[in-house]
Amino acid sequence: MLPHRKISHRNLEKAFIEAIKKTRPSVRIDPEPKLDLLYRPDIVFEENGKKILVELKSSMYPTDVARSIYQVIGYFNLATESFDHMYIVLPAETLSSPELKRLTETIQDKLPRKVGIITYFTTQSTITYEVVMPTLEVLPGKFSTELPPTRIYKRTKVSLSSPMAMRIVRYMLLKNETSQSEISRMTKVSIGHVNKVVRYLRDQKIVSYKGRKMVVVEPWKLLNEMSWSRAMDSLKIAEPVAPAQCRDIESTEVFLRDICKNSKARYSFTLFSAARRYTPYFKKYDAVQLYIDDYENLRPFFSKKLVEEKGKKGITIEVFQPDSEDLLKESVKIGGFSVCSEIQTVIDLVCYGTIGRELAIELYSKIRGREF
Repeated sequence: MLPHRKISHRNLEKAFIEAIKKTRPSVRIDPEPKLDLLYRPDIVFEENGKKILVELKSSMYPTDVARSIYQVIGYFNLATESFDHMYIVLPAETLSSPELKRLTETIQDKLPRKVGIITYFTTQSTITYEVVMPTLEVLPGKFSTELPPTRIYKRTKVSLSSPMAMRIVRYMLLKNETSQSEISRMTKVSIGHVNKVVRYLRDQKIVSYKGRKMVVVEPWKLLNEMSWSRAMDSLKIAEPVAPAQCRDIESTEVFLRDICKNSKARYSFTLFSAARRYTPYFKKYDAVQLYIDDYENLRPFFSKKLVEEKGKKGITIEVFQPDSEDLLKESVKIGGFSVCSEIQTVIDLVCYGTIGRELAIELYSKIRGREF
């Protein structure tokens, strides 16, 4: 087994461009092609009138690589821009996966002499590329170059549950692709703080770059990271029982809305109380959950006398302290009730524990328009 050095996507792109220049000095290379609003190839180059698209994969996980191959093959077949050939560049180790090897062989059956597969391996100072199927007579069968230097950063522990970090995370979870400057501009968070959070997420393999654009490749890993430092139990400040006149979930929510409004207390329904307003899929939960920013002034409404009226036990209420001003500011009105935003509801459900994850998956899939 050859020694392997991990390489970032950016350095992989730099090295491949240098390797092409060494083997084909006359080639015209576009390292930042802008051909389609929904997809940006890593590299496009031209030689002898032929236009070639290159897709580079730095991930060592066969499942991630396979998913990307399906996407780029679809683009190659449907793009309005005309390409003569396409190369897919993969870590050599990934082809040890039988499933991925079968996929690359299927590509050759379906798109003969159109799509080439290139593998690469790295040593301490060099990267070597090998065309494994088929030889398109565009690049040599084997070529190599020196690896660009790797910048080493001291890892800094980052809290993803701070108000500013949560603002960044909410924005990233909603975007197919973005950039640090866009995040800073849209969230009003300093570029330095955005860089700190993004660098941490890159270290954790949660986000990656596609050229200059950044994508969240592991949204559930990101949500899990947040849940470890933001358990909803730690935000719970009270668990009163609703007065006896509140006979079900709906009447309890009306009661809470009205006392908050009359007391001028800000509130926002969350967790199951919010999710049922966003998705038809709903797992019954016998409690009402909401944030209240001034619960102390509402305690008299939950006196023992009122709760035990006529000997009937009311609905359980879970009251949480907002850990960010944004949480209440970004709430929306639905049917006359103040409700946490969809993405905040997803975050809260994951932070609530196992019981909330199934509904979080349903809601986040709805938000992004695809299965996760």
